[in-house]
Amino acid sequence: MSKTVPYSPWRKVVTYGLAGLVLYGFVLCLLLISGGFSLSYRGLHSLFQEHNVAYLSNLLPVTFLLVGYLHGRQERVRRKQFQETLDDQSASIEKTIHFAREIGKGNLAHRFVSDQAPEELALSLDEMRLSLQRAGELESERKLIMEGVSQVGRVLRKNNHDLDQLCDEVLSFLVRKLDHVVQGAMYVVDEAGEVLEMKAAYAYDHKKHLNGSFRFAQGLVGQAAVERQAILRTEIPANYATISSALIEHKKPSSLLFEPLITNEEVFGVIELASFRPFSPVQQKLMGEVAEIIARTISNVRVNKRTIDLLRVPENE
Repeated sequence: MSKTVPYSPWRKVVTYGLAGLVLYGFVLCLLLISGGFSLSYRGLHSLFQEHNVAYLSNLLPVTFLLVGYLHGRQERVRRKQFQETLDDQSASIEKTIHFAREIGKGNLAHRFVSDQAPEELALSLDEMRLSLQRAGELESERKLIMEGVSQVGRVLRKNNHDLDQLCDEVLSFLVRKLDHVVQGAMYVVDEAGEVLEMKAAYAYDHKKHLNGSFRFAQGLVGQAAVERQAILRTEIPANYATISSALIEHKKPSSLLFEPLITNEEVFGVIELASFRPFSPVQQKLMGEVAEIIARTISNVRVNKRTIDLLRVPENE
């Protein structure tokens, strides 16, 4: 903020006072000459004795002093207001520069706050910040999803020779990958295309190979397969299996996600995941991305198995 020397109204008082004295002397000279008086003290004495109106000329210096004082005060107020305006603009520019530097550093949480800046400028800068923040969040989400898809792809490529092993490994990876997900199950449609058979189940670090199957439209698993879209539930059924471990005793999850595995308009299975916290939008998007890849891999595994079985037939004959 700039510093200036305070303006004094007495400068105007002195200037106007001197001007008043000069004018006062000039008027007296005119009165003396026009009245035929000598330009001397005696002439002035005679002027004031004969013409009382001449006393009014004595008001000239006082009037000029008063006008100078009032003008000086007005000028000081005007300059003060002008200086305050400059200081406000300077402060606004400094805050704008600081805001731009913070944004340049990637600090998108830094808000633009300035009482001096125009409201439209403040709103525009804050909208820009929010837009950049949202773009950054979307880019971060995109990277997380791409990383997850790539990791799932590697798991699938390593286990694409055996369907049971594939289901077990990919389910284990997903439960470990997704934060707060503690339990899961993977169901694959049987060869007849009528029943969803459980191929793998996972809870904490203990693999649980359980017998379980659902027909299409039966339960939430079958419902997800029929509707061909993910089902997210936060109201957990009373009969839903509780999760137990050495750390948490018999605690029911707070959120369930049923993701159908679909490729080429055909349902190949459903993945069920349970979490102690609501599934985030990024987790839901990731599951939507990897679901098709998993379904396509399951389809390829079955095609390869049928091909191998067909090639073995002549050998047996």
